[in-house]
Amino acid sequence: MRSVVAGIVSLGLMMMARAQCTPQWYQPPVTVPTIANGPIMSATAWDPDGSGPLPEKIVMIANGRVCTWDGTTFTVISETPIPRNPRDAIAVYNNEIYVAGWFTSLNGVSAQGIAKWNGSNWQAVGSATGQASFLSLNPSLRVYKGELYMSGGFTTAGGAPSSCIARWNGTQWNGLAGTTVHAHQRRSGHADRRR
Repeated sequence: MRSVVAGIVSLGLMMMARAQCTPQWYQPPVTVPTIANGPIMSATAWDPDGSGPLPEKIVMIANGRVCTWDGTTFTVISETPIPRNPRDAIAVYNNEIYVAGWFTSLNGVSAQGIAKWNGSNWQAVGSATGQASFLSLNPSLRVYKGELYMSGGFTTAGGAPSSCIARWNGTQWNGLAGTTVHAHQRRSGHADRRR
């Protein structure tokens, strides 16, 4: 009898363990602001106060608005609409939010395909005269070794030649030496590095 009970208990524990390890999507009960109730084009992690006590959040482009998700609540942090694009991009660099897409201004600020949010306003990335036109249907943003990289269908960055990919160091844009691009990559926004 003891062996039967032990077997039943063991089987039950195995089933519980298996049930606990089953991967599944968790859909919490959330209320999405009407203005942001639409497709999410891009998302990334963001810690609003850096090493401070505030928790990390997800920052995203939802229905053309920049929003955050803290695990419980959606919050729209900028109601300025970002024009709908096949794919927009978002990244956090030096604790500022950068967005890229097919636009020439945001909230009246001249921004040729890329802009940053400093917590209260949109700003151009680079000077108004030296800024490249980063208009792209499929931009991408990534932070790597202390610089922000952008890829897209552009050929100059900060006035210097740049084949579909450039890096921003917080002060100026620079191209990548040795990067070549082909016609289909200009359209798609993807570049290859050829030696």
